[in-house]
Amino acid sequence: MKNLKHKAKRIIQNKKGDKMDISEAVKVIALHQF
Repeated sequence: MKNLKHKAKRIIQNKKGDKMDISEAVKVIALHQF
């Protein structure tokens, strides 16, 4: 889980908090959880 959250933070930081990219990162985390 920690690695996935870290990846999501990196994605969000790279895109500078773009709403679309945050939602995409959340989707990626959700897919990896199942």
